Amino acid sequence: MGRKDSLSKEIDGISREIRFYQNIFLAVMSGVVGVVYAFAISKIPQYSLYFAILGGCVVVFATIRIKILHKKEQKLIDILEGVE
Repeated sequence: MGRKDSLSKEIDGISREIRFYQNIFLAVMSGVVGVVYAFAISKIPQYSLYFAILGGCVVVFATIRIKILHKKEQKLIDILEGVE
């Protein structure tokens, strides 16, 4: 019973971390879209695109981290199913 509980707690922790990175992804992506749109209609100066590029890098990092966490979560779920 102890191993099953520890695996369940670890899966819950990973799920919370996935939600955290998904929220970061959505927030930064909406900011990037806003900056690019504002630049497209010539409302902001050109150097503001650097923020969009930086945001794009954060989005790529968050996406990679979400994929890694999903794989880790799936492995733990498979182990948990084997324990039961």
